[in-house]
Amino acid sequence: MVHIGQLIELELHRQERSVTWFANKLYCDRTNVYKIFKRGSIDSDLLLRISTILNHNFFFYYLQELENNQKKTHSHRIKSISEVILLLTNSLQICILYSHNILSISIK
Repeated sequence: MVHIGQLIELELHRQERSVTWFANKLYCDRTNVYKIFKRGSIDSDLLLRISTILNHNFFFYYLQELENNQKKTHSHRIKSISEVILLLTNSLQICILYSHNILSISIK
């Protein structure tokens, strides 16, 4: 799960920018910036403003999470399909054995 506030804080520090600088760019108080850092999620308009100010695409983290979830779903589907194929194969083998036994009995 993406904790966007932590990612914003990390990027701000990576760029060696101060909280005061960031607050001025966002037109808010420093206390609001610290509240942003604690948020696990954030409004998309605010995230766009922050992405623009820090010149960093924070939406990318959500895209990565979406792609990872899709891979897990796809992997689960493949597993399910494999299980169905295995069940069908086993059923077919049982049918073949059963029909072979019936044919053997009829021939005798």
